[in-house]
Amino acid sequence: MNNQRTLALLAVALLTGPMASHAVTLQIDVNGLLTGASDVDVGGILYDVQFLDGSCVSLFSGCDNATDDFAFTNSADALIAAQALLEQAFTDTPSGQFGTHPELTHGCSEPGFCGVFIPYAISNGAFALVDAENFFLDEFDKVIEFASDPNTDTAQNGFFTFAVWSLASVPEPGALGLLALGLAGLGLTRRCRRN
Repeated sequence: MNNQRTLALLAVALLTGPMASHAVTLQIDVNGLLTGASDVDVGGILYDVQFLDGSCVSLFSGCDNATDDFAFTNSADALIAAQALLEQAFTDTPSGQFGTHPELTHGCSEPGFCGVFIPYAISNGAFALVDAENFFLDEFDKVIEFASDPNTDTAQNGFFTFAVWSLASVPEPGALGLLALGLAGLGLTRRCRRN
């Protein structure tokens, strides 16, 4: 009975462990700049994000259809994404002081400030966006909203960069299948020993 219980607990731990907890992986270039992050938890969904310079038009498929171009299509979801960046990507780590030195974020060269644009809607030739501001002191981090011209190029301004989001990759079904096969093999071994 103890072996069955141990096997069941092992199966539960293996199947739920990776899903129950995750670790954000910061992407850092050879110059020590934060260029993005993998597995950022935004409202329970994992996303990858890249910090890129350019215009909304050049980075978001023309910046002309919010539903097709943006990962988040309303203010509330974009605000949650901005807050996730502040809590999970803009942090101080042994790899870099990205929480207290926002100029270490790709596209931001001004000490003490980095505005990260997360576009979510288009209106009258302009796009609305969330600006995840990252000040030098963490207690001043905040999230604000405003509208901007879709042709505004962040490469011309060291204060701002864009966050380009995509859904994080999920484990391949083959990996889960191999796990299930291994657990079935353990169960079969247990059954054969009993007979």
